Amino acid sequence: VLGASKLADATQQMYQRNVQNIAAADSMNYDYLNIRYLTASSILLATSPDKAKATIKQRDGVIDKVRSDLKTFLATPGLTDKEIVLAKEAGEALEAYVPPLHQVEALFAQNKPQEATAMRVSTLAPLGEKIYANLSGLAQLQSEQAKIAAEEANAARSLVLMVIGGVSLLGVLVTLLASRMLARNLISAMHRIGEVSRALAKGDLSKRAELNRGDELGKVSADLD
Repeated sequence: VLGASKLADATQQMYQRNVQNIAAADSMNYDYLNIRYLTASSILLATSPDKAKATIKQRDGVIDKVRSDLKTFLATPGLTDKEIVLAKEAGEALEAYVPPLHQVEALFAQNKPQEATAMRVSTLAPLGEKIYANLSGLAQLQSEQAKIAAEEANAARSLVLMVIGGVSLLGVLVTLLASRMLARNLISAMHRIGEVSRALAKGDLSKRAELNRGDELGKVSADLD
């Protein structure tokens, strides 16, 4: 029972860890989409430096948050090799994404839309897709692992219930068997005492109960003998 309970606890903890990791991966995915939105906003505001500056500051804050979240995620114990690879690749793509991002915004601010658009298409877009693909893959992997962990947790809980049920049934059977043996022993002793008592009533003094017992029936048997 103890072993099955430990297994159930372990699988439940694994499930909870995967659920937390799903939330972390989804959060980073959302933050990346927010980065793209804020970048588009900063480009549109290129002719208004003050507004663009505020938007860029907000966007860079989100980038720092994703960096921190990836670092925290990679410090999570029990990650699989695939999880580590996806998270590291997402982080590497993010770091490669930032310098050309600032260059594109600078080109738009310098009123060089063609050069900015070319860099955006050739450099930013592929890196952005890689970030998104890795974070989405991470969330999908966590979802699949959470499903497996949930099934294992349910199986472990079922095992605990089966073991407890089996032990309880065995206890009932042992109790019934012991009760039956005790009852048969008592009935046999009472029958023997009854036979001796009936013989005495008929004047037959040759009968003996001869019950070697330490209980009240043993005392009665000794008195009759």
